[in-house]
Amino acid sequence: SEGVIFLMVTGENQYPQVAAAVELAPDDYIIKPFCANVLNNRLSQLIIKKAFFRPYYECAIHQEYEKAVLILRELLETPECKHYRYECRRLIAENLLRVGELEQAIAQYQQLIEDGGFPWAKLGLARCLMQQEQLEAALSLCGEAIKEAPLYTNAYDLKAEIHSNLGQHEQARDVVHTALEIAPLNFDRKRQVI
Repeated sequence: SEGVIFLMVTGENQYPQVAAAVELAPDDYIIKPFCANVLNNRLSQLIIKKAFFRPYYECAIHQEYEKAVLILRELLETPECKHYRYECRRLIAENLLRVGELEQAIAQYQQLIEDGGFPWAKLGLARCLMQQEQLEAALSLCGEAIKEAPLYTNAYDLKAEIHSNLGQHEQARDVVHTALEIAPLNFDRKRQVI
């Protein structure tokens, strides 16, 4: 659940293991060894953040995505949101996409791209374009995201899905193989190439 803190503690510092951990989407992760102050500081920051987004999480848990957008827009206007403004805007765009408000979601993602060129915003826009059957444009955005963040495996996953939707199965398989080279411990991708 989004409202639960997911802090991963690991002794692994080799890239494949770290990449596998990051793909589990923890709120944060700490590599051993660390001192108690580091753990305390990270947990304190996560508790504050989860408390801030709590009204949103309550809506998301009940799949009340339209209400979630309204709450997120209210949170965005608060002074406390200055530390979380991009995450808040990302969540607004994701929930607009969930409820089928494609034009609003597209506008949100385009503004985020203009503001920061975030690869994840390009991926969100690509998902919107997929919904509109603009597969070539979505594929291009995935390519841009990969160029900017070559280790961003979610971009490879979406690119593979788009290639597959276009009937380009060999290209899709090649993209999955590339993602496996980055994060070789992902078993979902391994199943795709069997």
